Amino acid sequence: DNQYHFATAKWALRLRAGLQGAILQKSLRLSHGSAANPPVTLMQSDIPNLEDFAHEVHQLWDLPLQIIGLSFLLYKAIGGVALGVGLALLALAVPLSRWLQRRYTGCEKDWRAAFDQRTKRTGEVLRNIRGIRHMGWEDFIDAQIKELRDKELELSRDRSWALAGLSSL
Repeated sequence: DNQYHFATAKWALRLRAGLQGAILQKSLRLSHGSAANPPVTLMQSDIPNLEDFAHEVHQLWDLPLQIIGLSFLLYKAIGGVALGVGLALLALAVPLSRWLQRRYTGCEKDWRAAFDQRTKRTGEVLRNIRGIRHMGWEDFIDAQIKELRDKELELSRDRSWALAGLSSL
């Protein structure tokens, strides 16, 4: 199992490095205002999605093999009754897992929206820092960004709890 995780992590890391390199090369060729999504946002929020996808793709074929292999080992070690109980528990865990996955996906979507909103606002502030300082709006803008960050952290906490429940199942 460790070799499998190592190979999958290596593949995901190669995917991440390749995509970051491609985005960086493309962003260096573009003029400053022509990018629809800033390259930093792509690298910070979108590439980890693809990295997670690399792990999920491999689980499509790995999980059925693990279920078959572990069921066989359970049958050999304990017997048919334990296998029946184990498969019944697995059947009960599937709907719970589906609910937790939907919850995690919703939390992830909300967190990404909050993250994008905060990074967009922070970028606007950094581009206009001279005007903000000249007008004396530092405290007001700081409070706005802290509020956005607090919202993002709350959503991140919810997302982490959903992921912990999903991982523990």
